[in-house]
Amino acid sequence: MIKNSAKKGFTLIELLLVIAIIGILASALLVSLGGARRAARDSRRISDLRQVQSALELYFNACGHYPGTADCASKVEPADWTAFALALTDGSLGISKIPNDPLPSSAVYYYAVEVSANQNYVLRAVLETNNPALSDDIENTDLPGNYQPSTSASCDDDLINDIYNYCVGI
Repeated sequence: MIKNSAKKGFTLIELLLVIAIIGILASALLVSLGGARRAARDSRRISDLRQVQSALELYFNACGHYPGTADCASKVEPADWTAFALALTDGSLGISKIPNDPLPSSAVYYYAVEVSANQNYVLRAVLETNNPALSDDIENTDLPGNYQPSTSASCDDDLINDIYNYCVGI
């Protein structure tokens, strides 16, 4: 009887080599998906602002002006996005939630209203990429009147510093 003493299996070096190759391929894949993730977040930002525009029109129909406070009687400017969201989600309009930026640590949405009569507004999101939708948004030259807070109504892009302000409003 002949005994086969050769063992079948992989050596440690072969296993390490395969793991290293898989690691290199996985890291290359993750790097290439980074641009797609930024583009997806930008698409969500654009969609969010369109949804907020619909909520603003509901508010205008109910109150005769764009948001200030939740009671619909005052025309006081909300201090930030959270106060703005509270004005729209007070329960009287049937709106339960106003979206926030997908990366709240790096960017936020902005709302500004024209000072004189609260009849015009601007919504702004800062995009991560030079999105084609930027060609259809409004710029500072398109804004009638004086907006408060003025920092929220800054709609011009700063291409030198890769700041893409996407603004919608009336």
